[in-house]
Amino acid sequence: MKPLQLTLRAFGPYAGETLIDFERFGGAGLYLITGDTGAGKTTLFDALSFALYGEGSGAFRKPEMLRSKYASPEQKTEVLLRFEDKGEVYEVRRTPSYLRPAKRGKGETQQLAEAELWLPDGSVKTKVKEVNEKLEDILGLNREQFLQTAMISQGEFLKLLLASTEERQKIFRKIFHTERFAGLQELLKAESNACEREFELLEQKQRSCLERLQPEGEAEALRQAVLRRESPAEELLSLLPASLAALELERNEVAALREAKNEEISELSAAIVRAEAAEQRARLRREKEAEILRGRTALTEQREALTRIRREIEEKTARWEELPAYRALLPKYEELARASAARAAQELRVKEEEKALRRAAERALAAAELLNKSREESRELADAGEALARCEAKASELKERSLLLSSVQRKIKDYADCFHEGKQAQDVFLKAREAYEQAERDYGTAYRLFLAGQAGLLAEELETGSPCPVCGSTEHPRPAEKPRETPSEAELKRLEEARKLGQERAERAAKQHSALRERLSQQKQQLSEQAARLFPEAEFRDLDRSAKAEQERLTRATAENEALRTQCERREARRRELAEALPGFEQAAAERLSEQGAANEALAAARQSLEGLVAAEAAERKQLPAEDIEVLRERIRLLENEQRRAREAEQRLAEEATAAEQALSRAEGEHKALVAEEDKEESAVTAAELREKKLAAEAARAALSERTEVLGARLSNNRETLERLRALEQERVVLLRRLQAAKSLADTASGQLSGQDKIMLETYVQLDYFERMLLRANIRLMEMTEGRYELVRSKEAENKRSQSGLSLDVVDHYSGSERSVKSLSGGESFQASLALALGLSDTVQEEAGGIRLDAMFIDEGFGTLSEGALRAALNTLLELAAGQRLVGVISHVPELKEKIERQIRIRKQADGGSTAEIILP
Repeated sequence: MKPLQLTLRAFGPYAGETLIDFERFGGAGLYLITGDTGAGKTTLFDALSFALYGEGSGAFRKPEMLRSKYASPEQKTEVLLRFEDKGEVYEVRRTPSYLRPAKRGKGETQQLAEAELWLPDGSVKTKVKEVNEKLEDILGLNREQFLQTAMISQGEFLKLLLASTEERQKIFRKIFHTERFAGLQELLKAESNACEREFELLEQKQRSCLERLQPEGEAEALRQAVLRRESPAEELLSLLPASLAALELERNEVAALREAKNEEISELSAAIVRAEAAEQRARLRREKEAEILRGRTALTEQREALTRIRREIEEKTARWEELPAYRALLPKYEELARASAARAAQELRVKEEEKALRRAAERALAAAELLNKSREESRELADAGEALARCEAKASELKERSLLLSSVQRKIKDYADCFHEGKQAQDVFLKAREAYEQAERDYGTAYRLFLAGQAGLLAEELETGSPCPVCGSTEHPRPAEKPRETPSEAELKRLEEARKLGQERAERAAKQHSALRERLSQQKQQLSEQAARLFPEAEFRDLDRSAKAEQERLTRATAENEALRTQCERREARRRELAEALPGFEQAAAERLSEQGAANEALAAARQSLEGLVAAEAAERKQLPAEDIEVLRERIRLLENEQRRAREAEQRLAEEATAAEQALSRAEGEHKALVAEEDKEESAVTAAELREKKLAAEAARAALSERTEVLGARLSNNRETLERLRALEQERVVLLRRLQAAKSLADTASGQLSGQDKIMLETYVQLDYFERMLLRANIRLMEMTEGRYELVRSKEAENKRSQSGLSLDVVDHYSGSERSVKSLSGGESFQASLALALGLSDTVQEEAGGIRLDAMFIDEGFGTLSEGALRAALNTLLELAAGQRLVGVISHVPELKEKIERQIRIRKQADGGSTAEIILP
């Protein structure tokens, strides 16, 4: 890939459009990119990387960071690159994703990433993914390979030189795609780990089986020893069959004892049933005797209570006879209650009339106040109509002056446009006249030279033996020589036509300029006449300023007058409203005053009626005892309740006595029947004693059943566990052989074999690339250091835990020592880093199918080099740029500025942006 032209728009520090024409370098050789710090030198590499791969050249320069902060909001950020590859020319345009002002409304919106690729056959790719894939196919390198081979970014030199084996593994993995070997390592390791986990799981299963096993005696002691890993499992497996046989014999003996207990419990259950029936009959006889005793006592108590209640009724009969007289007084109390209710209702009516009077008085006062207030406001608004008329006249005057001002402003703009058009026409005329004068001089010079060279032109046509057209001689010993600058007749004719064309253009430009000047004069006269009506004392040059001042004054006066007119309109509307409302207010005030008088009369009538009702209530109250009707009613209610409760108690006690006599008679009859029935079967043992014996027998049976189940479960568990242990032991033997094989393969691929170098499979593959890279790097390093230094692989790892194979040492041929590359000085480290980077570039090109890089870009400081080392590095770069390769270098070193004459010079601008300029010798 060789760049031809690079165009940047609003990219990085380049705010406007910046064009880098690499074709001016001739397509090959070394050139320098120089300029102020931070001016944007590395940005050129970012632009190239972004155009090809959609990302910058640095790890921290993301696409969204490439937008220029100096660009105007409407300026679009994009990069356009035209390049050549294998004789074909391609063109790619890219735009990064960034925030830009929204086209509609306010705020910002996201500008999406864009990409276009024009192919030599005329087709175009317009999707970002398609462009990325096609460019990688054209170049033959992905972005990581390109940055390691064709564009070596700042800081990447020492990173590769001083990297550890692990870090260099990661670098080579990206460049040479050795991740498949790392994948194989991980696959083998995963297989080994899986076997280990499977073996551990199997051992856990064996241990779980041993923990479930429940042998006794010697077998149990041996099981504990196996769990402690003190004895092998095989011994336990051989002893378990005998233990199982003894356990089965014990289970059968316990089952026989349990059956004997079942028969004993059946006999005890039958005896308990018989004993409980006899005890039940004796208990019933005792309960009936107690019931008869309680019945006789209750019957005596009920008869005594009946006698007491009947005596009490006789004593209270005289009081109950007063009830009819009390009931006869109730109607008279009701008449008094109605009189009191009428008096209370009239009192409420008097209060309501008082409230009505107060409300009528308040309404009358409010109507009078509203009337007075409206009359006062009407007098204050009497001049509202005149003020409104003055505002309307003022508005008409301001509008007329504003229209005149607008006309003057349009003429001022027309005059300014005509003035600028005249200036442009004058510039065109001056340029046309200058071009005509130059064409006139060129033609005159050529004509004089043409006349002076006529002899030479005739001499060119002379032939030996042919007469001269001037002197007639057939011999031409000294023919005149035509001056080298003599123009041809065709050239002279071309210059003459150019002179005529220039004359015509100058004449047309002069006519156009004259016409514009005439039109400008007319517009000035018209503008002056019309402006004099507004600004009679203003000079012509101040018309625009006067018009702007007058516009501000008119705007302010119009706004003030409009506000005043709005206020006057509101006052006039209010005056008219009050004029219409005042008659209604006067009538309302009169009506409210009349309502107040009617309310006063109604209150007097209500008070008079109340006095009559109070007198009638007093007359009714004099005819009755001092007690209230409610007291009389409460006395009647108490006597009635007392009488009712006594009668009900008498009836209830009589019924209860009759029921008690009947219950006592039934109990005596049932007792006689029980006494007559004798228990012929007497038992010496009670039911309680028999139940205790049964419980003891059931407890013994339960213990035997539990022991039988425990022995059965243990026997079943031990048999199943024994079979499981035998199967697991066979499985363990097979898995152990598989684990040993998988671990050996994994340790070999991971570089973990004891006593061997710690070189992983991926590192072993990378060693081939590393050796080839060192071979090419040392050719350049030996040249730059005059044969002193050579890079070699370290023979030992940095520490016992580290992987080995890709570490670097340097051989000092002057002292014959081998030491770490970290011991090199700053200048020596740069030389070694540059050589290593170029060696990596050659190796990657070879690995990528013989791809040739027609252009390289190096961004690295040369300031640490001595004069000799700088000269050697420069020779290396010149050798690198030999042939058809174009090599660009970024540096601030003054010596390089002197030695590399072809340059791209970057300068900062006063406004913060940058510009780029190509400098050629």
